[in-house]
Amino acid sequence: MNGFTILRFAHAYESGGGVEQHLEDLDRTLLVRNKLNILKMYLSDAIGGSAKEQTEKVGHGTLIKIPLDTGHAARETNADSQKTKESKGILLKNLLRDWVVYNPILYRIIFKNIVKNLSSRTQTIEALNAKQVAERVFNNFKIDLVIMHHVGGKDSEAIISLAKSCNVPYVFLNHFSNDCFNHMSIREQIIDAAGIAGVSSVNVPKQLKSKFINLSNGIDMEIFKPENARPINLDNRAKVVILPARIVVTKGQSDLIKACAMLKKQEFHIKVVLAGRSDSLLYEEQLKRQARELNVIDDILFVGQLNREQLRDWYGVSAVLAFPTYHHEGLPRILMEAQAMEVPCIVYDVGGTSEGIVHEKTGYLIPKGDLKLFTEKLRELLIDENRRKKMGKEARKFVEQRFSLQALAARHEAFYLRILKKHERI
Repeated sequence: MNGFTILRFAHAYESGGGVEQHLEDLDRTLLVRNKLNILKMYLSDAIGGSAKEQTEKVGHGTLIKIPLDTGHAARETNADSQKTKESKGILLKNLLRDWVVYNPILYRIIFKNIVKNLSSRTQTIEALNAKQVAERVFNNFKIDLVIMHHVGGKDSEAIISLAKSCNVPYVFLNHFSNDCFNHMSIREQIIDAAGIAGVSSVNVPKQLKSKFINLSNGIDMEIFKPENARPINLDNRAKVVILPARIVVTKGQSDLIKACAMLKKQEFHIKVVLAGRSDSLLYEEQLKRQARELNVIDDILFVGQLNREQLRDWYGVSAVLAFPTYHHEGLPRILMEAQAMEVPCIVYDVGGTSEGIVHEKTGYLIPKGDLKLFTEKLRELLIDENRRKKMGKEARKFVEQRFSLQALAARHEAFYLRILKKHERI
């Protein structure tokens, strides 16, 4: 990888979420292993676009962080305003899209221009100056590869068009559930992609399987090591259950509060720790009101956004990670972090979560929305300390084998080199 310059369109903030931490860890590991330049375009809601470009020497290379102005003071998105709902006509829609609209002959003759005109989906958060910033970047640097971590919007459309006009290959890396490929806007913008990748192999559309690569995820096993956790002053009489995720509706905090209340009625007390960036202050207030109404407000602790070391310390005092998510998950890194800390996980079976644990060995997969079973398994695991510790040991082994940062970087390097070689940029 030596000598190359990579441009990332992250469509994520500088910090505070799973995708942000994933990219930060990945970039720094790649730069330690290779002499290259990584330019990361990230979202910023700083007032008046006041965030500044940052250049940092890392390992053998250079990391340049380039802010993009969203013009937003809040990060709450329409996608997180309600729980994911299943469409009754999803099968028919999929068949129509895959076998009619994207039929090679029909697409070329009938649908190509129609779909292009409808391709960019509206989204609450968008980089308003993506085109101008990308033009400046392409003028100032010789870009070898563009990596899109989000497509489907007008901002991504502008960057893709620029890459194509400069004859620079671009790839798409999906960090969420692979059902996102059902969006026409996404399918349209990746038609000319040199490669398509994701963090999970679950539900990859049949028409994309030959082009799709599973790059999975990875964490720093040295940071997330049980013996490195620092003590936290807590009442030891109650078992700690942690949910480290953005405070948005689809991440399931409301279900966990309900589970806490159900256990309290059974005279089984737990302390719920909600850690994460608050993307919806309104929703956070709703959660606190819900906790008061269910008489568990004293059992719910909001600790805010944590860095990795702080999060590790909270894992160190936690008995279980509970994640009743409704979000379109790719492969949640919190599952890997918790298991690396020998903390078993209970999670709704959504998107790629099934690839993040070993059911009944390192944790439990629960059908989405089955709060009764979720609560039952949570109680069982909290009561049975021997089972919990055994699962924790197996969980660390599982993460060591599959999700180290070095293995993650190696998968990315192989993917990038294959694309670059294909386009004769080596």
